[in-house]
Amino acid sequence: MSESPSKTQVGGSHYKDMVIQPFHFAMANNFNAFQFAVVKYASRYLNKNGVQDLKKIMHFCELEIERLESLKEGEAEETKNRKELKT
Repeated sequence: MSESPSKTQVGGSHYKDMVIQPFHFAMANNFNAFQFAVVKYASRYLNKNGVQDLKKIMHFCELEIERLESLKEGEAEETKNRKELKT
C-alpha cells in the first residue's frame, strides 16, 4: 500500500513538515482559490522562495482587488440600468 498523499510531497518538504498543510487548512475553511493561494505562499515563503513568494502573494491580492472592483462596477451599472427601466 502506498503512503497517504497527506504524508508525502513531490519536490521538497516545506508543506509536509507543517502541522497543518495549507491544502487541508483551506479545505476545512472553505477557502476559494485566492484565499488558498495566499495561505499557500505565506506558509512557505521562509522555507522556499522568500521574496518571490511574497511577490506572488501581492500579485494574487492585486488580482483579487481587480476582480472585486470589477464586480462592484458591474453591480453599479446594473443598479443604474434598473433605475432607467423604471422611469
